[in-house]
Amino acid sequence: MGRMVDRGNRKAGVRYEVTEDTEAKSYPLIDSKTEKVMQKGSIVYSVSDSINAYLCVKDNLEANDEQCIWLPVGILKPIY
Repeated sequence: MGRMVDRGNRKAGVRYEVTEDTEAKSYPLIDSKTEKVMQKGSIVYSVSDSINAYLCVKDNLEANDEQCIWLPVGILKPIY
């Protein structure tokens, strides 16, 4: 039996503020490896759709899309 994947459509390049300290994951799964801790107030940029309530983001506009990290959608506030 495969894992259920929940996808949400999000625009790439949207700027978000991290609203609480959180662990950035290497994959969009709760039990995946933590890449780094993101501090409240950090600014990130969306790369693609959300999967399993995680959004693929990068914290540097110069980074390529393969260098993305996954953050919980619920703690991201869009900046317009």
